[in-house]
Amino acid sequence: MSEQEIPVITEDGTHVFPITSLAAPVDDSYAGASGEIRWNPRDGLTFTFRVPSSPGLAGAPTVGGATPWKQGAGFHEVPREPAWTGTVAGGKSFRLFATKGESRRELHIGTGGTSNATVLIGQAVYGELVLPNDGPVSFFRATPRKPRYFISGFQPCSWPDFYEERFNEGKSRSVRCLTLQAAPLLRVMLGEECGVPDGAWLVDEGEVPPDIRTPPKTCDEARRFISFLVGRTVPFLWTDRFTEEHHFTRLYFGSPHGFSAVLGNEQPLPLCHLCDVIKYSRDICVKLLAMFEKFRTVAKDYDIDFISSPIWSAFDTYADDKLTFACVSLERLATAHEEFLKRNPSLAPKTEEFLTPKHAKAIKRVLGAVVKALADPLKLSPEAVRILVEKKINNIHTPPNADKLEDVFTFLGLELSADEKSTIEFRNRTLHGRRTMKESSLAAVSEETRWFDVLRTLINKALLRLLDYDGPYMDCGAPAPLKGFSIKVLEKRLVAQPPAAEQDKS
Repeated sequence: MSEQEIPVITEDGTHVFPITSLAAPVDDSYAGASGEIRWNPRDGLTFTFRVPSSPGLAGAPTVGGATPWKQGAGFHEVPREPAWTGTVAGGKSFRLFATKGESRRELHIGTGGTSNATVLIGQAVYGELVLPNDGPVSFFRATPRKPRYFISGFQPCSWPDFYEERFNEGKSRSVRCLTLQAAPLLRVMLGEECGVPDGAWLVDEGEVPPDIRTPPKTCDEARRFISFLVGRTVPFLWTDRFTEEHHFTRLYFGSPHGFSAVLGNEQPLPLCHLCDVIKYSRDICVKLLAMFEKFRTVAKDYDIDFISSPIWSAFDTYADDKLTFACVSLERLATAHEEFLKRNPSLAPKTEEFLTPKHAKAIKRVLGAVVKALADPLKLSPEAVRILVEKKINNIHTPPNADKLEDVFTFLGLELSADEKSTIEFRNRTLHGRRTMKESSLAAVSEETRWFDVLRTLINKALLRLLDYDGPYMDCGAPAPLKGFSIKVLEKRLVAQPPAAEQDKS
């Protein structure tokens, strides 16, 4: 086997697997086929296969078939039937699922005669490879031999724990890690040798799902929690299952668009990436176990991943879209809180009812009659009368939307600043299609971005309160001079004491 036929990690972090055989499920194997499978976080899972033409080949192979890649096809489950199979150098089998790409013919003329081949270039949604434990792209000793998922973007400046493994001849290896769950054990472990910036492993020692495509529930919840900590959607890049003594199975997730680089100012807590956060990172890491438990508990009422995802998407969009995305997150938070109070009416704050049902009914009846009486003199159309009565008068008892948007912050004991109140008022303008950035000057872009930063910081503070967090947080809405953020302290939430009479009873 030549040096080129050994799996390698290139300087840019690409995992390269040369193939030694190739077959498609509907055809025989292609004799003399060569090529490689590649994975990197920018391009996902790609392949290049070269199939020499031969008299026994009925037709040139192509990349095609019904897959989720098909334009206009909508959502599809990834097929269980592989599009391509074969073997990789230094390993065993590979299977590629749901491929797309193109094929071209190549003609070579040389002293030995002429030859032609078909070259297949494409991408795959999933790539399953069986690799040796001691291979250069196996990272076998990086973690315990438990189901593990690789992610990128999460690397605290200070890891609180170490995982140590002893192996042959008294040798040992230590890996920095942190624990998210004690039983069954769930840890995040440093993955710096894998060629991916800020790489980490999620290692789950709980029950193993039978389908390698399906992560354990707790592991997926941990991925969402880490996404919140990073301030970006953090996808699984690949997963490893150790089922044999000398080999293991790896499934690459072949995202066609890759993902954006994490800068550090997206995170709600001073935890990763920035020099300024070093003195806070270790203390915050110690709190993550309790925060993750709370994250799982509140998920049925406040889906933090769902609430935050528009903000995470806003980092990659235009300046005059960012505030709109943050307002969508605000609406999701307010709606979740409103539904929570409906399910838990005893927790709803006692407010003075400005309009009782009896009063509202009487006023609606009178105002409705007035509108109908004035319809002919004012030449109001039937549709105008209907809208006035059904949409306006019949909703006279409904609190203004701005009040509902602020309720969750009041409930969590977060007093709104004048800046924060002004930003919330932008909600109606942005979500009804009106511009908030009137010009394209640098000053206007800076101001628009500042409104976005004010609102996302406010939403992050509310979500941190839901997780019972107190301590330093990132405030991007009021940055320190020459920086895009400042680090402030979120005080512990004050819980109101019950009345004295109730205390005596208890």
